Amino acid sequence: MLALITFIMFRYELMSKILFFFFLSFSTAISSQVSFMATYGGSDTEYPYDIVPRAGGGYLISAFTASPELKVGFPDYQDNYIIHVDDTGNVVTSFSIGGDFVESFTQLFPLDDGGFVAAGHTLSYGVGEYEMQLMRFNETNELVWAKRLGGSGYDQAYGLTQASDGGFVVAGLYTAPGDYASKAYAIKTDNDGNYEWSFYYGGAFGATALSIEPTNDNGFIMAGYSSDKKQNKLCISC
Repeated sequence: MLALITFIMFRYELMSKILFFFFLSFSTAISSQVSFMATYGGSDTEYPYDIVPRAGGGYLISAFTASPELKVGFPDYQDNYIIHVDDTGNVVTSFSIGGDFVESFTQLFPLDDGGFVAAGHTLSYGVGEYEMQLMRFNETNELVWAKRLGGSGYDQAYGLTQASDGGFVVAGLYTAPGDYASKAYAIKTDNDGNYEWSFYYGGAFGATALSIEPTNDNGFIMAGYSSDKKQNKLCISC
């Protein structure tokens, strides 16, 4: 099925299936060099989704892990996995969090106090199939709050940003029970992760939001793709 790129006021970052990262330093406009390369993970599969700078130094990496020695849930499934590395790629700390089934942190948003918010999806909690999950951690990686977002169908999160009022907006997809066509979906929460509003976009053949960013007029720009050939190939809305 043909997939069309759709812009709805959405950023997609594709990383390797192998958990590794190249850090580049640029000395001129036309030359660069690899500062370091590092690999992280355990005895089984790790898949990274996002990397962001952390207040105070270093970087945060979001991923899932299926390595038994790194997991907290059942050994046959995958857990959310967070790695904090310093500026030269050395692991400062890492941890897993999850339930009895499948979890994936897909996006991170760093906070000025050294904490961060993580968005993803889970099969372990909620009333539907996959549920969006939103969790806030403090500067010592302790869980401050955890929320499940979405309906009774299939929900996944791929984008995350902070609103001007201090709340958060999660973007992804929503599929209603019995419906095979997903909708590009965004949910707004307050600063404590409590639901405030949501909207969806899509046609008969499915759409997914992959990224969301704030705009100067206190709105948001969201980007993703649609598989509906009857829709415009390029769509912009606020």
